[in-house]
Amino acid sequence: MRIPTRTAAFASCLALSAFGLSLAATAAPSSPASIEAAATPSADSPSIIISEIVYNGPGSDAVEILNVGSEPVDLDGWSLHDDKDRPGLGDLHGTLEPGEYLVLTQVDDAGNGDFDFGLGKGDRVEIRDADGAVVDSYMYDATAPLGAWARCGDGIGDWAHATRVTLGGANDCTADTPEPSSGSMAINEIDSAPADWVEFVNPGDEPLDISGYEIRDNSDDHRWRFPDGTVIQPGQHLVVDAKSDGLVFNDQTGAYDAGTFETAIGIGSGDSIRLFDTTGKEIDSFSWQGHAAIDGDEAAATFGRSPDGVGTFALTEATPGEANILSRPLVTINEIESNGDATDWVEITNTSSTPVDISGWTVMDNDPVGHAADVIPVPEGTVLQPGEMYVFDTGTHFGFGLGKNDHVELRNRLGARVDIIEWGDHSATTLGRCPDGTGDVVDTAAGTKGAPNACDGDTGEQPTGPDTEDWPGAQDPTVLDEKGMFLEDSSGLDYRDGVLWAIDNGTGTIWKLNAAADGTVSFADGWADGKRGRFQRDAENPSAAGPDTEGITAASDGLLYAASERDNGDKGVNQNTILQVDPNAAGPDVVASAEWDLTELLPQVSANTGIEAVEFADGAGLEGAFVDQATGKPFTIGAYPDAVSGGVFFTALEANGHVYAFVLHPDGTATLVADLATGIDGAMALDYREGARTLVVHADDGFDGVTTRLALTGGEPEITHLARPAGLPNSNHEGMAISDVCDGDQRAVWFFEDGVKAGALTTVMADCDAFGAVVEAPAPGQPEPGQPEPGQPEQPGEPERPGDASANAPGKGGADAPGTAGAGSTGSAQQPAQAAPSGVLARTGAEVGGLIAAAGGAIGLGIAMRARKVRLKD
Repeated sequence: MRIPTRTAAFASCLALSAFGLSLAATAAPSSPASIEAAATPSADSPSIIISEIVYNGPGSDAVEILNVGSEPVDLDGWSLHDDKDRPGLGDLHGTLEPGEYLVLTQVDDAGNGDFDFGLGKGDRVEIRDADGAVVDSYMYDATAPLGAWARCGDGIGDWAHATRVTLGGANDCTADTPEPSSGSMAINEIDSAPADWVEFVNPGDEPLDISGYEIRDNSDDHRWRFPDGTVIQPGQHLVVDAKSDGLVFNDQTGAYDAGTFETAIGIGSGDSIRLFDTTGKEIDSFSWQGHAAIDGDEAAATFGRSPDGVGTFALTEATPGEANILSRPLVTINEIESNGDATDWVEITNTSSTPVDISGWTVMDNDPVGHAADVIPVPEGTVLQPGEMYVFDTGTHFGFGLGKNDHVELRNRLGARVDIIEWGDHSATTLGRCPDGTGDVVDTAAGTKGAPNACDGDTGEQPTGPDTEDWPGAQDPTVLDEKGMFLEDSSGLDYRDGVLWAIDNGTGTIWKLNAAADGTVSFADGWADGKRGRFQRDAENPSAAGPDTEGITAASDGLLYAASERDNGDKGVNQNTILQVDPNAAGPDVVASAEWDLTELLPQVSANTGIEAVEFADGAGLEGAFVDQATGKPFTIGAYPDAVSGGVFFTALEANGHVYAFVLHPDGTATLVADLATGIDGAMALDYREGARTLVVHADDGFDGVTTRLALTGGEPEITHLARPAGLPNSNHEGMAISDVCDGDQRAVWFFEDGVKAGALTTVMADCDAFGAVVEAPAPGQPEPGQPEPGQPEQPGEPERPGDASANAPGKGGADAPGTAGAGSTGSAQQPAQAAPSGVLARTGAEVGGLIAAAGGAIGLGIAMRARKVRLKD
């Protein structure tokens, strides 16, 4: 083994000689069409090539290069880059001999390594020579099962998924070629509530070995594989339910471990199910927004194909393991003009909450044989969005007229019937469904081609749901961690007193960042590696997987509170817990000083669709803001003299998008005081605006990144929906936080994306008045506000902890406070009499209609924040 000459900063580069090693020469599958394929070197081809890329393995990111020429190559002045210019961050040195490998690794915390940037889950790697010319490059996607791509065939073959990571040695991709099969497999039916299961069908003529086939939801970190020996027979309906055994992807090690489907995936209300073959190619998928329901009954409904295996998805009755039964099509005939207009026309509409591809669809009358040649299919690429309408017109889509005693049949691209409407005499106006899409067919008040139907004499202007306003501020976000500052499961954010707190859901790691008024951040001293929050039960077991911490909030008692939806060591079981963590405790592991199990107080949901966020609000500022469902009266913090930190903890539930407000008690119990609907069916992040008494709720890409403002007025909350900033990708942003400090006429908002190593933290500016009261940044030279540092108590003395003997002393609420969950030695909460029954997802929000708030209490004012601008190092 020879180590080429390196500068001290790059002393960890590893070059391994290939002499005496036989490079893999077996055939490997070609890379996907969207990926640049490797070309066979010619006489003019460079002798230095990229031969292996590790972007998501158990260790650091790495790139292997190889000299396939016959002469040594001087690498001084050469450089490595990803999809961005990285001057000075990946400089190379030394000489690479013929047949010699050079392994380049990402710089670690100690400064050892070769390139000071991270490789994304979908990225580009390129080598440039001393003149800056690109010598070799490869753009990959994130489909490699081991997080590694390799160039096979003596370094000059096609790129393929590596079957082993072989840095410094011959690449191995021999197992990527599956045996050909005439069988096939399709997603056939999906149940996302209340049970989680997916049905597959083999519409082919031969059995298909699906060992190693993989199911994912809308996150590439959530993966479940079929175990070895799994075969789906022709026509078989194969069901994978929550308890199905298989292999589960461990995003911490990059390995696959034995586990159940529910350990890997909890199917949400706004989600996707995707199917991948053994090469990592996606072979089928379906996405939706909102659980399927028939007349409000989610247990009765699923999304299923009609016909089985080959048709489009529609609303179906739940038939696991059996042929699908169509309940009501997702797309229906909505209005028909058969007489009186310039042309005959047929209007259809998408009644579902998910887009439907109507490419190739047609309409037919009652003469399907005679008019078979008189139809023109809908053009390819035509997608009908939820609530959108599409009109088939005579002369454009069909060449026949609609008469008396006729019918219109809507057909999908396979010719299968989707919907049909029959009639006798012509309507004096039009025939239309009232209400649109789902109602009975009646004579409308007037024809409304391409618009909502005119029902009961109205004008046809019907509400289509809450309006979405434009983002109130700048539209172009800025990525703050292009080099990567966090781990790969970024989730919750919270801003308080000039500090941005961030948390990771895979490890429970918490980071403290100094946040400037312009949105730039830097790690607080000693916080670059973070501190890991731990369950009390894991105090003596540092190797335990720990809590799935999805959200974080800093309270007025100087402590942090993390929201966990399950134990990462038991991912198949939902356990909604709030953990109290002292940020001043010595790390790296900090055991929770208190815990509140809220599982029995919340609706029963899948393991991975529980609480996603927690947000503290001072109780004094919430006087009369809503009706306390535990007392039936306007909320007052005075009813809970023992309330932890003197306030309310709001939690967001992913499964239904509701926000649940709790008062936490020192004995480990909790009182549910409000259930607030947001108007969307999923929620990921929370922020509370003290001065405006407004909750801000953010949804991820399952709901197009919509942000909701809930103004707490004492009655029904006033709801406003905001579109995400135009330049913010529709990605899996699970965290959001809003600054209290204005920088000019705008203030910073941060978003935190799950599933990426770099580019997780983004900031964008919003109008100062968009989210309530703010404080101005101090002018240069002015002293900074004398507020306590986050993590320091406002008053001397230790904060009250659960289990304190004073919890049940006279004057304390304790277990006897109004509507309080019963106390117990384990701290598990009990359902108060006024709460909704467990297992039922509430849909109407807090029961506050018709009630008037009592006299207004004190409104919490925004606290002046530090305004020192701290920018990331370039």
